[in-house]
Amino acid sequence: MSQTVQETNKALVLEAFVTLFNERDYAAAEKFWSRQYIQLSALIERGREGLFNLVKSFLRSRMSMSLAIFKKRFSMSLVREKPGSSY
Repeated sequence: MSQTVQETNKALVLEAFVTLFNERDYAAAEKFWSRQYIQLSALIERGREGLFNLVKSFLRSRMSMSLAIFKKRFSMSLVREKPGSSY
């Protein structure tokens, strides 16, 4: 059975978050985040490098996506630390 566009997009976003937040593979994560990535939080440096620097500053713990919303070309996600999940 083929996946819908939404299912395909959700799988892609989940792969991106696992790659960046849990595996911390920044080189591989570059394929998921554009150089023109827009970060909407005023507390985080602008662009892809700002996001990557934020992740680098985290303690070594696992993250989980607790909410994901997909609408056409856009996605919004809420990512949280899993309690007691440090490496």
